[in-house]
Amino acid sequence: MKLSQAQYEALVDLARAALPREACGLLAGDDSVVREVLPLTNVEHNPIGCGWRADSREQYQAFERIDDQGWRMLGIYHSHPRSDAYPSDRDIEHALYPDACYVVVSLLDAGAPDVRAFRIANGIVSDEPITLSADIPGEARVAPEAR
Repeated sequence: MKLSQAQYEALVDLARAALPREACGLLAGDDSVVREVLPLTNVEHNPIGCGWRADSREQYQAFERIDDQGWRMLGIYHSHPRSDAYPSDRDIEHALYPDACYVVVSLLDAGAPDVRAFRIANGIVSDEPITLSADIPGEARVAPEAR
């Protein structure tokens, strides 16, 4: 998966902005190049802030945008405010898109966020490399303050 530096930084910023809750959203593009980061509102109401569930209306609108642009969903991202950048048991159980990259942004060490990507198929987790590139024409959308 290829991300621009701005998109990578946007993922970290979105994770920080969502604290103490988890951030979530989609990554859209073509081939393996992310063209846009699509933040979604986390509607999971867990008192300790862990877990995520994307707003279904926003998710539908994001898929419409992806389709309108001729892209495909390359990945699903979410953050782990208090754990490593590795899919939790719940993440693995709910991984329904075997062709998608699952990107986890860990803020366990607030001074050194960790962003990793994975493929999850049939309960098997495998690392997916993230390549940062300065020359990707794409947009790192800024989430509204409500997220």
